[in-house]
Amino acid sequence: MKRHHKMFERLQKEIDENSEQLTRFISIIIAVSTMVTTYATYLLFMTRQSFVYQCLYCQIGMAQVNTFSVIITGCDKIQNY
Repeated sequence: MKRHHKMFERLQKEIDENSEQLTRFISIIIAVSTMVTTYATYLLFMTRQSFVYQCLYCQIGMAQVNTFSVIITGCDKIQNY
């Protein structure tokens, strides 16, 4: 029984360490994605661009919104698990 308790403690410690690393990684992804979305929005609405570039920046913005949605949904599932 004591052996199982020690194994469980090691598992909990490993989960906590991985959780910290994952939190940092997700924070960096969200920060960079926010900057890219902000810059694409600036280029789309504040500067004169040809139609091709406007379409490109719209697609970048939509991809970023989709990425945010997936990250938020995934993190919520991890937290609720």
